[in-house]
Amino acid sequence: MRCEYATSSRRAGRREAPWHRAKSTCCPGLAGWQAQGFAGGDILALQPSPSYESDATLVLIASTAQRTYINLGFRDIGANACFWNTAQGYPVELCTPDQAGAAASGKDRIITGSLALPDDFEGGSIPKRIIFATCDSNGTAFGTSRPLDDVYRINDTIVTRLNLPVSRPRVCSIAYSGSSTSGKLLAGCVESSAATGEARLWFTADPLANCSTWVKPLKPPTGGYNTGFANVQVVWTDDGSAAFAGTGSGNRSSPAQWADINGAPWASSPLDETAFSISRDDAVSWNQLSLIDTQINRFRALAVAKDGKTVYISSVNDNGLSSTWRSRTPVAGEAWQRAASLDFTAPLLRLAPEDEDGALVFLGNQGTKSIVQSQDSGQTWRNCLPDIYLQDMAAGSSDELYVTQADALVRRGRYETGGWVWDKIRDTGLLSAHNIVVHEGGVMVGAALGRQCPVSYSLDHGDNWELITEPAYGSGNRHVAFDEEFKDNRLIYLADDAGGLYRWTVGNSNRWDDMVPPDNSYYGQAAAARGMYYAAFSQINNATGVSRTGYSRAGIPKDGVFWDSLSTGLSAGVVFRLEPTALVYADDTLWAFDARDYDVVAGTGLLWAFRDTLANRSPWLISPKGNSLVYCDPVTGRNALVDLRWEQLSLADAYEVEVGKDKWFDLVVTEAEPADNPFFVPENSLYPSYYIRPGTLPAAGQDYFWRVRVRRAATGQVIRSRWSPGFSFVVRPGYPVSAPAYAGIESLQPCHNACEVPPYPLSFAWSPMQGTTSYRFVLSADPDLGQSVIDQTVDTSAFKLPWRLEYDRAYFWQVTPLKPMPGDSSPVFSFTTAAEPKVPVPAIPSDNTTNGLLAALVFTILFGLSIQVIIYRKRRR
Repeated sequence: MRCEYATSSRRAGRREAPWHRAKSTCCPGLAGWQAQGFAGGDILALQPSPSYESDATLVLIASTAQRTYINLGFRDIGANACFWNTAQGYPVELCTPDQAGAAASGKDRIITGSLALPDDFEGGSIPKRIIFATCDSNGTAFGTSRPLDDVYRINDTIVTRLNLPVSRPRVCSIAYSGSSTSGKLLAGCVESSAATGEARLWFTADPLANCSTWVKPLKPPTGGYNTGFANVQVVWTDDGSAAFAGTGSGNRSSPAQWADINGAPWASSPLDETAFSISRDDAVSWNQLSLIDTQINRFRALAVAKDGKTVYISSVNDNGLSSTWRSRTPVAGEAWQRAASLDFTAPLLRLAPEDEDGALVFLGNQGTKSIVQSQDSGQTWRNCLPDIYLQDMAAGSSDELYVTQADALVRRGRYETGGWVWDKIRDTGLLSAHNIVVHEGGVMVGAALGRQCPVSYSLDHGDNWELITEPAYGSGNRHVAFDEEFKDNRLIYLADDAGGLYRWTVGNSNRWDDMVPPDNSYYGQAAAARGMYYAAFSQINNATGVSRTGYSRAGIPKDGVFWDSLSTGLSAGVVFRLEPTALVYADDTLWAFDARDYDVVAGTGLLWAFRDTLANRSPWLISPKGNSLVYCDPVTGRNALVDLRWEQLSLADAYEVEVGKDKWFDLVVTEAEPADNPFFVPENSLYPSYYIRPGTLPAAGQDYFWRVRVRRAATGQVIRSRWSPGFSFVVRPGYPVSAPAYAGIESLQPCHNACEVPPYPLSFAWSPMQGTTSYRFVLSADPDLGQSVIDQTVDTSAFKLPWRLEYDRAYFWQVTPLKPMPGDSSPVFSFTTAAEPKVPVPAIPSDNTTNGLLAALVFTILFGLSIQVIIYRKRRR
C-alpha cells in the first residue's frame, strides 16, 4: 500500500518559510521526504490529478519574482522524483495572451492561489488537460493593461479569462464538479458584506463555454459580519450533489501579511457569523451546519409543520444578527441548520396551514414592517412588503397573510403573479391587539392587556368585523383560537395571561363560559382535533406547564370539562411566557420555549417538547369481547368471576374502569368497578386486568358494558386517554334463587341476631366467596366495630374463638375478603350471649331408713281408711 503526500510553502520578505519547494514521500518510501526538484518559484497551490494512480501528474501554481505560472509535473513514483514542465508549452503564464509578458504579477504581489481539475483530467492527454485556476493579489497584480485577479480556464496551454462580474474580484478558492465536457464551478471570495454578514460567492453552470455566466446565491453563506472579510473556501462532494463552504475572519492584503501567521490579519473577529455551510441546490442557497460564530441570547419564535417532521425556531442576538433555525426528521429537534440570518430583534414565525410539511413559512420582525416568506422550507426568502407595523400575523393559506398592528388595525395580503397585493387596512374595533388567528375564512383578534372588550372577529376574510363586548373574567393579554370544527360548532376559545380559559359560541352565547381550568395565567393555546385542547400556563410563582383536556366541547356546567396538568419532567424555574403565543401543537406533540435567556450549561431558555401519545388513542380491550357470555355462579345464580383484560397503552400504570348497564354508561354499576377508581393500578402493568367478583353484578341474563381509559403514565404524569370502545358481555342465566338480590357473605354460625349463644366454646362460620383464600375476621362489642375483641386474618370461612365472652351481652362481627383480591365487607352481624345461669338451693339432708318408714306408714293409713269406707257402704245397703 502506497501513500504519497505533497506539500509546499512560500516566502515573503524576511519571514521566509523553511520550505519553498515541492517535496514528496512514499510509505514505505525511499528514506522519507524527498525534494521534487521544482525551482519555478514560490508555490501557491498544488493539486494532484484525479487520475493520479494512472498518470502520476501534479499541477501547481507558482510565482516567480515577476510572474505567476501554471506548472505541470510528471512523477516517477518508483524513484520518488518529478519531471517538471516537460509538456510542450509549459509553464503557462496565468493570464490571457493579451496580458502576458508584464512583470507585475510576481511573488511580491500574489497572496493566494487556487486550483480545480475535472474528474477525468489526464496530464498526458491534451484534450483532457483542462485546468481552472485563480489568484488573489488584492488588485496589485497587473498584466500589460489590466488587473489579473480573476478565475481562468486553461485548455492545455490556451488561457481563457472567465470574467467575474465585479471590478475587483478577490477570489481565494475555487471548486469544480464535472468532466472535461461539462461541469459547474464555484468561486469563493475574500470579501463579504459587513452589514449583513453575507459572504461573497459566485457560481457558473457553464465554465467550459466561451463566455461563462456567473450568478450570486439568493442566500449566500455567512461570514464577515462587521469586518467585511469572509475568505470563503469551497468544495464539492464527489458526486456534485452538494457543496460546502467555510468562512473565516481576517484580511491578508499582501503576501507579507499572509506569511505572518501571528500577525493581526490572521486574528479572528468574535461573532462575525463565520460558519461551515452547505448547499444542495447548486449554490442557490446556503445553510449553516456548524462552527457558527454567532450569539444566542434567547429564543423568540417557534413554528412546527403539521406532520411534525420540520421545526423552525428563531433566536435573538442582542449584539448582532438573529438566526432562524430548521430541524428535520429523522428526529426533529435534534440536529439544526441555520436557514436565515437577519437583523431582526423580535422575530415571529408562522406556517401556511395547508402545507403538511411546513415548506411555506413566514418570518417577521415584530414592531417593524419587515416580513419575508419562504416557499422552500427556508432555503430562499423574499419580501412581502405589508406596509403595516407587525404586532402579530397569521397565514390563511400559502398565498394569504393577515397582519395586525398593536392598535388593532388589520391588513390582508394576497400573493398573486409577481408579488404580494395588500388590501386596505381594516379597523377591528378593538383599541389594542395582542394576537391574531385565522381558520377557513374566519379571522379573530385578541385584545391586549387591560382592554374590556376581549375579542373581535370576522367571518368574511377580514372585510367586516364584529366586536364581542361582553368582558371575560380576566384583563391580561388575550390569546384566541378557533375550534377545529368551528364551521359546525362555532366555538372560539380565549386564554388570558392574567386569568383563565373561556369559551364562546359565535351567534349563540351572551356570556363567556368559564372552562374552570386547574391552573391560571395562560400564554398560549392550541385547539386540536376531536376536542383535544391545550393551554400553556406560567403563574406568578413560576408554576409552569400545560393544561390539557379532551372535552373542550363538553357541556358547561354539565357534564363539565375535565383537565390534566402536564408538568412532570419540567425543570424548576421554566416559564412558558413567549409572546404573542407560547405554545405550538403539531402531530400530537406540544412545543414550548422557556422564555428565560438561553444558557445551555444552566439549562435555561431551552426548547421543550411533550409527545401526547394518549391524545387520540385508547386502550385495546382483549376480553371479554363484544357480546361474550360469562359464566354464572350456580349457588347464587349470578355472575362468576369476570376477568377484564386489555393491552397496556403507552407505558401506563394506572387506569379507570367502568362497568355499566347501557352502552352510554349512564347507568354505572359502581359495585362492579375498582374501589380505587379512577386510579386502578393493576398488579402487572404489562398485562393489565381487573376481576369482577362473583355475585357482584345484580342480574343474570342481562347485557353489561365495560370500558377502560388511562389515568397515569409510567412517568408519574396524571393524564387521561380516550375511553376505549365499550364492549358488552352477558352473564349466563343461572338457577332460580329466592333472594331478591345477592346478599354477599352470610352468617352461618351464629346466625344473624341469634340469642342465648353460649359464650364458650364458640365458633363462627360464614358462606365462602368463590376463590377467596383469606379473610379478615373482626369481633367487636359495638356495632361500629370500634371496640374490637379480636381482629384476625384467617385462611378459611370459619373461626373458633379462643376465649370466653361475657354473659348476656350483644356482640357484632364482620368478615372481609382479602385474597386473591380485596372484596366488599359483609354486613355487620350480631348475636347476644346467654344469661349467666342461677345457682340451685340445696335440699334438707335425711337418711334412707326414716324415709322408708314414713312412706310405709302413710301407705298403711291410707289403705285402712279406704277399706273402712267400702265396708260402711255395704252395710247401709
